[in-house]
Amino acid sequence: MQQSKIDSISSAAGSMWKWVRAMDAYARAIKDIEPKRIKVANLKEKLKKSEDELIANQQKLQKL
Repeated sequence: MQQSKIDSISSAAGSMWKWVRAMDAYARAIKDIEPKRIKVANLKEKLKKSEDELIANQQKLQKL
């Protein structure tokens, strides 16, 4: 469907069509982004553990 065609028939329907298309685009974006957000959160957690381990090892090394 074309926006201009819908607008020429009904301005209310044209506005609703714009909203539907925007919601569809948002849903597609979220579907793509959400797994990436989860991956980033997991990687941040792994980084935190590694940094904590590094600090502990540096402290052990200084004691020697």
